[in-house]
Amino acid sequence: MVDNGAFRGNIGPHFGAPFPRPAYDSGFLPYCQGESKTLFHDVGGDAEDYVVDLRCRNTAPIGSSGIHIRFLCTADLGAAGRWGAEWLNLTEEEIVVRRAPQDGVCNEIAVRIWVYK
Repeated sequence: MVDNGAFRGNIGPHFGAPFPRPAYDSGFLPYCQGESKTLFHDVGGDAEDYVVDLRCRNTAPIGSSGIHIRFLCTADLGAAGRWGAEWLNLTEEEIVVRRAPQDGVCNEIAVRIWVYK
């Protein structure tokens, strides 16, 4: 449905529309503290046209915060060390994702990539 040029859907009380499916979705993967993983997405095209979404999930029974973006891009918490997760080295074929060495809230990390032009 189009209303004054804006797409309207049927989700929720404000008639939201679903977001398009990503070109790549890693799903939530387990990460140990300090671990880095190279994920091969093979989206192709120009990485300058990518939109990258990184989400964390804490599955620990104590202090759980579910899905979140706390400490995104890692944060130095002084005596508590470095926490969070980040992505780097994005190319048309792969992306590196890492969890900080002392992190206590990102034991699972997911990456999604969309392409826009």
